[in-house]
Amino acid sequence: MDELNLQAAGGNLLTLGSLDNPNKMPFKGVLTYLGVPSDNPPGGSGGLKVMIPVDVGQSALDSLKGMPVNLAASLDAHDTDAIVGIIEESFLGEETDKGVPVYISGHIFAKSFPDEARVIKASQSLLGFSYETARTKLGMGIYHGETVAVAQSLVFTGAAILYKDSAAYESTSLAAKKDTSEKDTSEGEVNELKDETNKEVIEETLEAEATENAENVDQKSEESAEEVQAAADEEKPADKKTDEETEEETTEEDEKPEDKKEGR
Repeated sequence: MDELNLQAAGGNLLTLGSLDNPNKMPFKGVLTYLGVPSDNPPGGSGGLKVMIPVDVGQSALDSLKGMPVNLAASLDAHDTDAIVGIIEESFLGEETDKGVPVYISGHIFAKSFPDEARVIKASQSLLGFSYETARTKLGMGIYHGETVAVAQSLVFTGAAILYKDSAAYESTSLAAKKDTSEKDTSEGEVNELKDETNKEVIEETLEAEATENAENVDQKSEESAEEVQAAADEEKPADKKTDEETEEETTEEDEKPEDKKEGR
């Protein structure tokens, strides 16, 4: 499977701390749960729910440290250009019926982004986290009879804060945006889609070319017919003149014997 970038997941929204530094508004919460599929397909998963096994998530845990936290103005999407904070720590919690929680903590740059900090603080009960990854390799697996995409390896590249009702993990209070963007989950599926798409494009192209050729043939036929007619029209006077000249020549030949006879 090709490497992908994912944007999904969820967890308990940030719990905000004190402002010892006016530019540091602390937060902590659950980024996602390991060992269970997402409730909805995250972006980049090809429409499949995604499960990060515990060992895979644990191996990638250290990649969260120092990663940015972004906040889209709409609060319902990822915006990697709108960085408002940073992740400082991450660790796994005790397993629950929801899976193994991935906890993160860090701070929002409250003085640098005062408006965003106020929105987060005022709306924290409605918001959640969403993870972002790169170099993500997905395989196919079965979870309780359902086909899901299973992460084989990944690197966390950051997190987003957004509305929890856009969650990939709806059972958590901080979650990722539902994303139905389609990205193929296997090389075979990619090739099938490409073949289908190419077939449709080829058929449409051939049909368009056939129509264009037919139109060209009709046009050429009309032009040929017009040329033939024009040529015929030009030849008619000449033919008529030739007939008249032929008649005159015949008359003259008929008259010659009589003239000779009279002369005698």
